[in-house]
Amino acid sequence: MLRACRSVLRQRVALREISNGIAPHSRRWITGTTTPVNWRGVFDGSVKLQDNSKTGLFGVPELATASGFTVLTEECIRDCSSLVQLIPSLHGVELVEAFDRLSNTICKTADLAAYIQLSHPDRLFRDEANACSLRLLQLTEQLNVHQTLHSHLAKLIAAEDEFSALPEQTQRVAQLLMNDFEVSGVQLSEEGRKLCLTLNEQLQVLQYQVQTTFSEPVVMKPRVVPEILSQYSTVPATQDGNYIIVFQGDHYHPKVRQRSYQVYHHNHQRRAQTLTDLIKSRHALATAIGYSSFAERALRFTSAGTIERVVEFLDALSEEIRPCAEKEIEVLKDVRQRCDDTSSYVLPNSATPGRDLEYTDVHYLERVMPNYLKASPTEDGEEQLTFTVGSVTEGLDQLLQRTFGLRLHPVAVGQGEVWHDSVIKLAVEQHSSESDKWSLVGHLFCDFFQRPDKDSSACHNTIRCGFNRASHPLQTPQSVLNIPSSRNVPLSIGSVSTFFHEFGHGLHSMLGQPQYQHMAGTRCSNDFAEVPSELMEFFCKHEEVIGLIADNKADSATRKRLAAKLHAREQLFQALELQETLAVARYDLEVHRRDPPCAEWIEGWYHEAQRRHASVPVPFDCAPHLRHSHSATYGGTYFSYVWARATAALLWKELFAADPFSLEAGSRYRDAVLRHGNSVAPSEMLANLLGRTPGVGDLVEALSGEVKRRNQHLLDLWETQQVVVDKVQKAKKKKYEHRGERSRERSRPKFLI
Repeated sequence: MLRACRSVLRQRVALREISNGIAPHSRRWITGTTTPVNWRGVFDGSVKLQDNSKTGLFGVPELATASGFTVLTEECIRDCSSLVQLIPSLHGVELVEAFDRLSNTICKTADLAAYIQLSHPDRLFRDEANACSLRLLQLTEQLNVHQTLHSHLAKLIAAEDEFSALPEQTQRVAQLLMNDFEVSGVQLSEEGRKLCLTLNEQLQVLQYQVQTTFSEPVVMKPRVVPEILSQYSTVPATQDGNYIIVFQGDHYHPKVRQRSYQVYHHNHQRRAQTLTDLIKSRHALATAIGYSSFAERALRFTSAGTIERVVEFLDALSEEIRPCAEKEIEVLKDVRQRCDDTSSYVLPNSATPGRDLEYTDVHYLERVMPNYLKASPTEDGEEQLTFTVGSVTEGLDQLLQRTFGLRLHPVAVGQGEVWHDSVIKLAVEQHSSESDKWSLVGHLFCDFFQRPDKDSSACHNTIRCGFNRASHPLQTPQSVLNIPSSRNVPLSIGSVSTFFHEFGHGLHSMLGQPQYQHMAGTRCSNDFAEVPSELMEFFCKHEEVIGLIADNKADSATRKRLAAKLHAREQLFQALELQETLAVARYDLEVHRRDPPCAEWIEGWYHEAQRRHASVPVPFDCAPHLRHSHSATYGGTYFSYVWARATAALLWKELFAADPFSLEAGSRYRDAVLRHGNSVAPSEMLANLLGRTPGVGDLVEALSGEVKRRNQHLLDLWETQQVVVDKVQKAKKKKYEHRGERSRERSRPKFLI
């Protein structure tokens, strides 16, 4: 019943929002305008946002001290016990609402604890949060196999006349809750329940092994280290004199890249067996509860819906972008040849004319290309755009106001409310055109700066969801945005894109406040939960938005021109990158469609997917799938990010491409999609927004069109670049010939391929 909450506890990652408290049912309106915010001062520390009130973490008074987690845990267990006793006496809507209260009671404590155990600098707080998580995990496991709870919900759903008369949101949340029950096997016989329990325990162990062992380095004795690696690279050594081998993808020598890739991605028998056991256990669990495969189970309640639809999508998209990938390969071959021509020395056979690109060449050249462009002649004295956390937040605030009718406002925090003094609390407010007032939607806690005890990954964390129904006081959402950056250090355009991506999740969590918290915010399938974040990345790529978030003091026209040039040098090889994702997604889907007979069969499907979808497949004698730690969390759903990206591309094309600041389009998207959370089926939300239900062809056309546009931009950029460089070379050659000298100096950088 509480599948999402249990998953969070197991993985020790909070994926949902938290609220600062329970407000009255009617919203609090914030009237009037506010003084312009000094966003740079807010984030560089010069503007202090604190008050003298004493509270606890996230405004929970009990969490003023670490021991408060024990208090919250005991209170949670007592409240759940009371609800379990109450549920058998309830019927209809009241029964479903009680189940949702049970879910909310656990999640609002469990999600908070899961985040604190990862992020709090005080070891005592982390330990107490961890203890809280473990106890609530045990409680969740017990409730998921509670036969009395399951039987009452099952009776309600089985009573067709009574169930169909319930509101649509109530029917949907009941079906989602029932799915969570059945995944645990509660509907099976005692023998079947024991089997499911055993398989779930096995999966926990195997998933942990995948996460911890698939990234282990290769340790070799000095005498067996390949000669090419010891000759051309510095191989780090352990204290006992052994050598650590990792993939050296940035090394200038092609043979070093190839050999280190082969060594690092060799077919490791122990990892291969772990992966095989994981996939076989998933298949056994799925068949035990009535599904034909784990992939079929995983795709239930997703936006994609069926295995056949996903296969159609992946194959069609692969065919559409293949010509673009072939053109990108030709550009990379040209880059390789030109760089070799301008090098001071050339390795034997390093760029033999006509030689096909190796897999390791592609990734190296993709990284060389932007440097090659930066090293080429530019306009004298041309200014470069810079981005800071303050400037990006300021521009984002303006975008939200102009496009979505939302705004951000920094809020003073009480003593003990945040876990570090660099954390900033923002109120998210929505404007009403009828009353011309602003209302509080929820709060975002921004943890944007690195520190030794902080998780370095960018992520959005839900602590408590927002929901709004007449029988319960309004619960406003709060989220944490974790972005790795350094104070007063400019952000790269890649970091800005990550900033927008994670904020897209935050926006979804803030606005997604249906009647039931079990369906609030990002509590939906990955192939739809990623749509808002992917869409925000499209905004980030638009030159007008880039100009809006830049820190430069230049006029608007200059910033837009510089933004266009900056974006021109980013994401140059989208087709090749997308091919790689499609290949892994197809492999992930296929191996979860049936019971894998052996490790060799799994490896065979990996290379078959590479052959079908990648223009430059990985070497056949390597096993990169044994380095994919995402296998621990994705089972048949790795396609989700591509599906979500295609959906976002469709929304961008039809709503925002012509005008990213369209308040009419932004309001429609906000009200038709974001505010529902998971309370409406994704296909229905999209149909209400676009006036039709998008098919696979629509998604393929939208995303492939974006790839083709970028591909043509790459070709134009490369052609223009060579004209400029050739002119400079000819001018230099003429200059030296005029002096009667021969010079080996070149205008291009010395990259060795």
